[in-house]
Amino acid sequence: MHTPPPLPAAAYSVHDVAARLGISKRQVARIIAAGEIPSFTIGRRRLVRSEALVRWLDAVAPVGA
Repeated sequence: MHTPPPLPAAAYSVHDVAARLGISKRQVARIIAAGEIPSFTIGRRRLVRSEALVRWLDAVAPVGA
């Protein structure tokens, strides 16, 4: 039976964003609170869309800079 490849994450938790960036969850929460990265909640979980994270990274650290 063929297993399809996993889908890329559409959104990341604060914990996942912190782990991917190598910073603390508190720092991610500050960036979100400052409105630098848009986020949304589902239940009690705060999530960041993967596209929003990429846009923010491009703004703060452009490729080739």
